[in-house]
Formats: sequence, structure tokens, C-alpha cells
Amino acid sequence: MKNKVFLLTGIIAFFVVFTGNLKAQSVYDQLSGKINYVVDINGTGDFVKVQDAINAIPDDNDTWKVIFVKKGVYYEKVILGHRKTKVILVGEDADSTVITYDDYANKVLPGHTFSTYTFRADANDFQAYNISFESTAGGQGQGVAFHSNGDRQILYHCKLLGNQDTYFDNFRTRRYIKDCFIEGNVDYIFGFGVTLFDSCQVHTNASTGYITAASTPQHYEFGYVFKNCRLTSGLGVRNVSLGRPWFDWSNTIYYECWEPESIIPGGWTTWSQREKTCIYQEYNCFGPGSDTTNRVYFGKQLDPSKAPRYNIDTIFSARNFPSHLGYDGDTSELMHLYRRFEKSGYPERADTILYAGRDHYPEYPTENWKPVFYDDVYQVIKNNTYRIMDSINGEMSIDGLLIDGLEFEEFDPLQYEYVVELDKEDTTCPFISLSEQGATVNMVYPTALPGYAKVTALSKDKVNGATYNVYFSKDSAYWDTDLRFFIINSSDTIHCQPDVRNYQYRLRPGTNKISSVGVYTKVTGQNYLRTNPVTLPGIITVEVTAVDKVTKSTYEIFVDLPSGLVNSHSTAVPNISLVCARNNLMVVNQYDELTDTVLEIFNLKGGLEIAANLKNIPLGATTVDADVSELKCGVYLYSMKWNGNIFNGKFHKLD
Repeated sequence: MKNKVFLLTGIIAFFVVFTGNLKAQSVYDQLSGKINYVVDINGTGDFVKVQDAINAIPDDNDTWKVIFVKKGVYYEKVILGHRKTKVILVGEDADSTVITYDDYANKVLPGHTFSTYTFRADANDFQAYNISFESTAGGQGQGVAFHSNGDRQILYHCKLLGNQDTYFDNFRTRRYIKDCFIEGNVDYIFGFGVTLFDSCQVHTNASTGYITAASTPQHYEFGYVFKNCRLTSGLGVRNVSLGRPWFDWSNTIYYECWEPESIIPGGWTTWSQREKTCIYQEYNCFGPGSDTTNRVYFGKQLDPSKAPRYNIDTIFSARNFPSHLGYDGDTSELMHLYRRFEKSGYPERADTILYAGRDHYPEYPTENWKPVFYDDVYQVIKNNTYRIMDSINGEMSIDGLLIDGLEFEEFDPLQYEYVVELDKEDTTCPFISLSEQGATVNMVYPTALPGYAKVTALSKDKVNGATYNVYFSKDSAYWDTDLRFFIINSSDTIHCQPDVRNYQYRLRPGTNKISSVGVYTKVTGQNYLRTNPVTLPGIITVEVTAVDKVTKSTYEIFVDLPSGLVNSHSTAVPNISLVCARNNLMVVNQYDELTDTVLEIFNLKGGLEIAANLKNIPLGATTVDADVSELKCGVYLYSMKWNGNIFNGKFHKLD
């Protein structure tokens, strides 16, 4: 295949060279002697599945057990049972050690959303480091990546990846999530628990999204606390809400967080009037989305006198949970959940949540909790990774574009569109790749040729990057402005010829307006702008822009009434006209030769009155054999055809 590659217009993007590896010695080597079980999908460890390693931990375990997971994509639906206590899960690399699954609501029953988890942690005292939990449900619906049912859980330098409902936490539980990346688009942090997100990146990957959908029970002082976090959004993402109340009394605060311009001016969103009882607050937030001028009435600013209470000891205190309310208060909290799901027709969801893999309802925490990292693991991960919010995660370099492994010498990372002209016999696209450092690259090839391939390069934080469009063209489709055909009034088709831009069309008898005009492009990606005439006769104008967004052509379709009030021929063409003197018709032929013509006479409503074939009409004025004796006196319209030209006009029949 011989390809021609063309460099086209571009946009500005920012790229910085990634500085390289942090440590020569691997995380695995540095944890030598601290690991109880190794999981390796390639078979070099104790297990090839994460679930098998968890199953090997004794029930009611009272000493910390470390499971190390080597790099790989582990397609598993994993449950850490409620009796598998004091388990530590450590990944070799947060970007390339991934536990993933693709369940979504409506696919799995019972429980719907609460059965879609990739990783479900029912046990107390669970810690995870340097690993990704992912749901690939995509746009099919709710899919939970990390589902927490246990108390006193810690996630450090982990990634929670999904779309709708990425993270869920349950009743009467506490989690400390530090230096983590949480991604999604609709209600992607939701649930009933108390969670402190400390120094995390919270990333919205689609427009019109909601970061949180808390359902904090009524008497909790704290629910979701985002402290020193960075809220971000993907390329082109707009209209992001800080949250909406899934249940009454939803409690969420953003405390000294950076907010992007994609945050909606109102900040928060209503949901079935539950906003009337929710507690939505911000405190000392900054960034382009932090302007509180137009915040909704239920979005408050935290009273500065209460700011000192937002510390790790107070948030995770047992006093946050209303056990002092006794049996009635306890029952009210649980029954509020039951009544909500019974009303929606899914009471089994309440059982799925409340039992959480156990044979009894969850109990209130009775002891204060101050999160303590397992130091042997924590120090190794801390010293061998960049923090999630480190600026280096927003840096990358794109060094080249390769097509079938050959580098395009004129590639410029600040230019975003290219075209490759394929040979006629080519039926598949060449292979495209980028020479890059520090970037995540995604390729989407066209489903048919000609068509666009899309190459998206993103920094690790998914904020910076660019999309390169490579158009695979055949027969110069990239610059083609030819159309296939027009359909007028849903019935008549005008087929287009290559390079022909002017056409004629006469409305059918009885029709005096253009009700619809369909324009059918020849190449996917062509655009057009159509203008219909204000009055008839008139011209339909269609301006076509090729896929290249530069090359343009203008089509004109002269549309005449059935009888035609105005001649449609060029003024350079000699005329044929009609004169009526009482019951005699006279044709005036300005051609210097004999003429055959088809004559049609219409009334002013477009109705056909007379049709006749006239032969050998000589130059000059000639009376013709056409009986107009039955026509009433008045004005009539005529049309005569000759050699592809149409001559239209009107005449008066007099007494």
C-alpha cells in the first residue's frame, strides 16, 4: 500500500517530558519477607486469582496478612468475606495491576446495583495499596468498582475506575481513602457510610455528571468529607454537579478543595425534594469552579467556627454514630431504608445492603478509630510512587505518529488532524500508534472506509492531552464535495452527477410549495447548509463542505411551479413562447430551425388542462393545432419542452 500523509490544521496542547523511573529496586523486592501470598496471573506466584488468595486467609484472622498482586489485568468478581479480617492487598503498580469486571444493574439479580461489584470488601480492618479496582459496565448502567461493607478500611494510592456508581459504602462503616484516584460520571461516589477522602483526585469523565449521591443517615454529623482534594474533569467535559441527595439528610462537604470550571454555577443538584433536608457544604475551596455567587440555596458555606471539627479523630469518632438513640432510633434508621426500597418496588435491595454478606444487620461502631497504615507496606509504596495529585501525573510527551510502524517525519504534537490516502484496493486500515512517554493512548478505528481513526493521548491524571484524528481516504474522499441525490417533497429524486452543480425540478401538478428537501451525502463526514427559496419559482441552494472542512461547493436546484410563471432556461438560449387569439394558439419560435415541442397548459391552481405534441414548428409565428375552445376566458400558464430546455410563461384567453 502506498500512503500519502498530509498534515492539517491543529490546536494547542501542552506536553512535558516524563522524568523516568523512581527506583531501581522493585516494590516486590523491597517487600521481601513481608508478603504472605503472591498472586500472579502468569503463574509464578502462589495463586493466579485474587479470590483464591483471599480464600487462603483463615477466618477471624487476628494478625495482618499481606497479599501481593503482580502486574496484570485480573478479570474477577472478588468478595472479601466478613470473616476475612486484617487483610492487606498490595499491587505491584496502580496503573497496571487491575482487578476488573463488567457486571451492571439489570444484568445481575437480586440487588441490582448492589450486585454489580468488581471488588466487595465485607470484612473489617481491610487495607489496599497501589492497586486498581475497575468496573467496565460503561454506558450500560450502574457498575460498582469498589463496594465497601466493612468498618475501619483504608485505601492508599489506589484507583477506583468506572462510570456510574463507581464507589459504594454501607451503613455504620468508616473508611480513610488517601492519595487515591476516583473516576466516574453519574453518582459515582454514593452510599450511607462515613468516608474521608484525603488528598485524592476526583475525576469526572463525562458531561452532565454528578460526583456524589450520598445517603447519610439522619443523625450523623459527618458523611462524605473531601479534604484537600483536586476535582478534575476530562477533555471537553462540562456541567458537573458536586452532588445530589440519593436519600434524605445526605451529608457532603468539600473542604479546601480545588474545583474546575466544569462545575455548574449552582454547585449542587436537586433530587425529588430531598435537598430540603440535605447538608451540602463547601469550605475555603478554590479554583475556577469555586465561585459561590450563584450557588443553590441548599448549598452552604461551612461556619468557620466548625471547621476545626473536620479532623481525622472527630470524623471517625464513635460519637458520630447515634447509638445513644436506643432501639427506636436504631430501628428508624433501618426502616427508612426499607420503606424507600419497598416504595420503589425493590425491597430485596434493602436486605442486600443491610445484611452485607452477614446473617445479621450491621451494628454501630462503639470505639473511636484513628486510621493507622501498615507501616512496612505504607513506607515502600509511599517512597516508590508519585502522589496522585503530584504535577508529574499531568505531564507527558508525544514524540511521533507511526503508521504501519513507519514514523511520519512531519508530525507535530500541536497539530491534531491528518489524512492518509489509501489505494483503491485497500480494504483495511493501516496500524496507527504514537511514540510517547508518560501517556495513556487509546485507539478507535473506523468501522468502514473511508473514515476517521481517533487516537487519544492522556496524561496519567486524565486531565491533559489531545485527540489526533487520522482520516483514511479513498478516491480523494477527504476533499470530495459530490452528493449522491436529493429527494424533494419525499417523492421525487434528483440523482447527482460528478462535478455537476446545477439542476432543474418542476413541482408536480396540484403542488405549489416545497414541503421537504432531503440531501444525501456521498461521503460520511460531509456537511451541508441548505437554503430554500422564499417564493416560487425559486432556487434551492445547498452548500456542501468536504470532510476536510475547507473544500466547498454550491449546488443550485431551480424549482418551478407545475405551470411555470418564469422561463427556466438561460437568457442566452433563444425563446419559444405562446400567444392565444380567441380560440387560436400561436407559437413564436425564435430558433433558426424546425422545432418539435411538448405543450402543457395549466390553470392557475396548477391543474393540467391541455397536453399536445407539436411537430415541425418553423421559425417565426405559427398557428398550431391545439383545441382551446373549451377553455374559459382568463389567464393560463404553459410549459413547452425542446432539446432539454423548458420554456414557461402565461397567456390570456380573450373572447
